Parts: sequence; structure tokens; C-alpha cells
Amino acid sequence: MPMGSYTGYDAWGLLRFVGGMLLFLAVIVGAVLLIARRYRRRGEDTTTLAVDATLTLCGVAVGLFLISMPFTIVQTMTAATVSIDDFPFQTTLFDNRFPCEIESAAKTHPGIDCFGVSSAWATVSGLTVGVRALIATDQLLWALLAVLPAVALGVICFQLLRGIPFARTVTRTLTVSAVAVLVLGVAAPMLDGISKGAASAAALPSGESGAAFTEGGFSVTVPAWPIGAALALLALAAVFRYGAKLQRDTELLV
Repeated sequence: MPMGSYTGYDAWGLLRFVGGMLLFLAVIVGAVLLIARRYRRRGEDTTTLAVDATLTLCGVAVGLFLISMPFTIVQTMTAATVSIDDFPFQTTLFDNRFPCEIESAAKTHPGIDCFGVSSAWATVSGLTVGVRALIATDQLLWALLAVLPAVALGVICFQLLRGIPFARTVTRTLTVSAVAVLVLGVAAPMLDGISKGAASAAALPSGESGAAFTEGGFSVTVPAWPIGAALALLALAAVFRYGAKLQRDTELLV
């Protein structure tokens, strides 16, 4: 999920978006500078500055999630219209302009032989509670998947600052994160296709109606990256578990 995006023709809207992003970056830079200043004043070792700053930013990310997510869900469930990216639909408006079955001919420059559209950004009104609940749940799953790295990294940094980087809490956090990434990474894209297909079926007529725009159906994709990410987190958990074993053996020898 992107940190932010803007689409439109309103110059003031673009300026507000750019200003908001700059303000967000300024808050991050300001937090890091304040931490660095505190370290210098206390004369503390600055080797942990990066860890402390990372922990602070992870806390900010989790805080923003806890504050913004309830508002997002309430808006989705109660707003008059719901904004949907990649809203699926079918149309025949382009069939005569860009037919997909044409005679092949040698070309000296790039050109379009076939053209069609199957999704667009849309605002939909009058959705049922069930469809809204699907969309809100999908938003929650994507948000959880986005904030999960901040939670895991925050736990690692916290234990590192305590002087116990190989604590059992770190290993458990990485293992739970691996399972969560696998489940959320598969469930979120699947529910994304289901919720958008349900919204399309509710807002548009069926394909047999002969209308210019008809429902786009369900397009569900199961990505492979959650498997790789989960395996990487499990491998990292094994490294920390091995580090904890070495630490215990060293303590017994001392």
C-alpha cells in the first residue's frame, strides 16, 4: 500500500496533498533530531540512536494506525458514497473503435492493435451493509499488513535497548509475524477482489442486460510473495533463537 496518493485536476488539492506529505516527513525528521539532541545533552552513547529513532517511528506508525483505522471503517460503513480503486466493469464502447481481431500488417512505429478497459476508480452510493462490511474488512486487512513490520521491528528495537536482543519475546514476535504475513498477504488480495466484485454486481446491471456498462465479475488473485516473506521471517526467528542459545551457553561458561 502506498504511503499516499493523489489523483485529480485540482491544483489546490495537489498542493494540499504535497504539503501534507512534506509535513509528515518533517514530523519524522523532527522526531529524529529531538532524539539526537537528547542524546547529546545527556552525553549518552549515540550508537543506539538509530535503534531509539526506529523504535519511536514504529510507535508513531502504530499510533497512526490505531487512530485512523476506526475513522476509516466508520466512514466506509456510514458515508453516502464509497470510493473504490480498480472498480471492475465491462463495456462495449470501445469494440468498434479498437477491434481486437484485425489483419496483421507490418508496422514501422508502435501502435495500438487492441484496446479495452476492465476497471476504473469510482465512487459508489447505496451499497448494502454487507458489501460495505466486506470493503471495510478488506481495508482493515491491508492496514494490518502495512503496520505489521512496524510492530515486529518495534519489539526488536525495544528488546535491544533493554540489552536482551535475543529475548524469547523477539523469537515469538517474528514467528507470529510470519504466520500473520502469510495469512494477511493471501487473505487481503482475495477479499479485495471479492469485495470489489460484490460492489460491481450491486451497482451495475448484469452482462445480459445489454447496457453500455455492466458488472465486471470477481477477479481474485493469490500472490506468491507472502510465502517468501513468511519463510524469511521464520529464518530470521531461527537466527535469533540460535543467538539466544549461544548467549545461554556463554553465560554458563562464565
